[in-house]
Parts: sequence; structure tokens; C-alpha cells
Amino acid sequence: MSNIKVIASDLDGTFFYPKKRIRLVSTRNVRMVKLFRQKGGHFLIVTSRNRAMREKLVRRLKGKVDMVGCNGAFIISNGHLIREITIDNGKLKALYADLCRDYDFMFPMLFTRDYNLLLPKNKKTPLFQIYSLYQMRLGESYIIDTDLFNYEMENGKIYKFMLFVGIFKKGREKAKQLNKVLREKYPDFEFAWVGEAIEVTPKGCTKSDGIQVYLDYNHFSHDNVLVVGDSGNDISMFEAFPEHSYCMAHAPETVKKRAKHVIKNFGDLKDELYPSVDNKPKKKEERDEK
Repeated sequence: MSNIKVIASDLDGTFFYPKKRIRLVSTRNVRMVKLFRQKGGHFLIVTSRNRAMREKLVRRLKGKVDMVGCNGAFIISNGHLIREITIDNGKLKALYADLCRDYDFMFPMLFTRDYNLLLPKNKKTPLFQIYSLYQMRLGESYIIDTDLFNYEMENGKIYKFMLFVGIFKKGREKAKQLNKVLREKYPDFEFAWVGEAIEVTPKGCTKSDGIQVYLDYNHFSHDNVLVVGDSGNDISMFEAFPEHSYCMAHAPETVKKRAKHVIKNFGDLKDELYPSVDNKPKKKEERDEK
């Protein structure tokens, strides 16, 4: 696959797999990115996360990291913001009012240009704080502030709205079913099911759309990209770039069947791209000889 110039990778469950809550990313995955860069490739993270995560990865990978963030609401290439699309505040307020009236969920989150915000909805909110502690370096920082949440809902540049529906298997199934309902009922938004949560982005802002904008900006062709992911919001990537679509083996069956290939780890891409390259770390004796 010598024509592959871009690896477009999801983070959670994909590049962040297996989880390394201290080092952030496994050494094997770091080596894979280093090898790909040495071959002239571009590593593009395609994620639902906000900008701060990119800075963590720049430090961990010791180099440039391009980003399609918040499922395509903003795109950063070579350190420059090349696209930014925000949700219409009035439409989001109306959607949120409907959700509060008609559906049961745990709490909402806002991802804006300036903040990641969590709005406490009931006494179950401390569960989120436990989740955040578990994530450690993998997590994003959130502000719990009702006044600021309401201000940003009214006036902020909102990239993504997220609805945390429930926990464990029951919560995931509930979120999956609710996502189907919302997609049909509110066509002015993009909805994506991600485990226990539902992500809402501006119309037209999907991971696949973000990748295509990035490719056009950098003058790459459709065939120059390999995509890899593991979640519902990665399905658009698999469908848009089917020939070089890779899904993680631990993904739900409904997601895996949308990709052409299945791999166990991000690092397995080395064998797909460079089957003759031995990228194993040298033994101590070999290092000492040099």
C-alpha cells in the first residue's frame, strides 16, 4: 500500500488502546507513527475530543499532529485552523429543551471553542467525576458551572453537544436506541452513538467529511488515506474510505461489519503497510555494540 500518505485514526479505543493512563499512548503505537512519518506519511487524529488533547499528543509523539476535532467541527493542519463550524445556538437550545422534556438522561456536556462544560442534572453526576479520575491522562478537563454552561449555550462557539445517557450495558443500549430516534426527528444536526453517550455536531460535520476537507487542503487523493476506528462515530469513515478501512477487533459487531479489515491493535498497521520492515526494539547487546 505504497499510495497511503495519511493515517486517519480515532483516539479512544483505537490509538488509545490498550489504555496507558500514565504514558497516554503505548510505546508500540508511538513507534508505528514514527515509522510512518519516516516514510513521509502524515498522522491525522480524527476524534470527538477538543483541542487540548492534541497538545498532549504533540508532546507524547514529539512532532506535528494534525487533527479533525469534535467529529469535524474544526480541523487543524500543520498548526493552522483550516475549518471551524459551530452549532446554531438557537437550534441547540430548542433541541436541549426537547431532550429535557421528553427523555431521561444523566447529564449534558458542551464542547466550545473555549471550554469543556458539564451541567449537573441530578445527584448521579458524581459518577462522572469517578469516570474522569479513571481516565487520568486520557481524560479531558471539564468545568462544572451552571451559569457558564448557560452563557455558552446562549453565546458560545459550540463545536459539539454531548448527552451522557447511562452506564454499563443498559446505558449503552439506551443510548444506541435514542440515537436512532434523534437522527430521524432532528435532521438539522449530526448524531453519533458512542457507547453510553450521544454526540451532536453541526449538520455536515462528521469524521468522514472532516477527513475529505483535510485531504483537499493538502492535495491528497481519496486513495491516499487509511482510516482506523472502533466506534459508532467512525462508521462514516469506513463508508467513505472503504478500501483502506480498519476496525478494532474489540469494537461492537454493528461497527466492525462496516469496515473491510479488522485488527487487534493500532500497531498492527505496520504489518499491513510495511510487511518486510522489522520495527522491533533492538536488544541491549545490539545497542551496546553501537
